[in-house]
Amino acid sequence: MPIATAFFVLGRYEEGRSLAMKSIQFMKDAHSLGAYIMNSVSAGRPVEASEAVAQLLKLQPDFRASHAQEAFPICLSEARDRMAAALRDAGVPE
Repeated sequence: MPIATAFFVLGRYEEGRSLAMKSIQFMKDAHSLGAYIMNSVSAGRPVEASEAVAQLLKLQPDFRASHAQEAFPICLSEARDRMAAALRDAGVPE
């Protein structure tokens, strides 16, 4: 889900959310759900983000916000920190 993640990094959350939602329809996994969660919570859509967290943890119960660095490898440390923070804000365990 690199494009939806790129939209997150650029602060284009609605576009990232929309693209991630389309991806989820084809392949529901930690990457597509994670991108959707990060963009949704950052776009001010906490309910949608929380619902996606429940789906993510059902598919991958051991997923943690601290896994953002590995799941979404981005060179910019600020972007990685924002990703982890968005996942935590949405309810993904630390």
